[in-house]
Amino acid sequence: MKKELGKVVVYTTTSGIVRKTFYNCKKVKQILRTHMVKYDELDLFGDAELQTELRDRLGSTVIQLPQLFIDGQHIGGFDTVERLNESGELRDMLKPYQSMRLHSPQIRKLPGSNVATELQVPIAWLTAELKHKISIGGIPK
Repeated sequence: MKKELGKVVVYTTTSGIVRKTFYNCKKVKQILRTHMVKYDELDLFGDAELQTELRDRLGSTVIQLPQLFIDGQHIGGFDTVERLNESGELRDMLKPYQSMRLHSPQIRKLPGSNVATELQVPIAWLTAELKHKISIGGIPK
């Protein structure tokens, strides 16, 4: 779809009625967050128009959620996303859509915290060099 060019879109549900579907949707969103990707979430719960849209896009009357689209191209459901993530292929596909960069001189660690402020990213995501600068106070405020 034209409106999705340059975007990552995930069709999900916030309904917990089918627990496995609900958790798979949460897992895919977590995978996208882990890759620091900004994405549009389209919640099909109670939205007949979105349900019809997805059926038409998939060419199927049966909808399985979640469904991931990158740049308007269908990538797949949970199993496909998980497989691509495990193989490292998803990282390459998502690289152009990463929304956070860790090159800011404003990253600093609060005492007793494991989170860098300003960007609010886990310390584990930082490079060893930045971790060292943080520990010795080498990054200007």
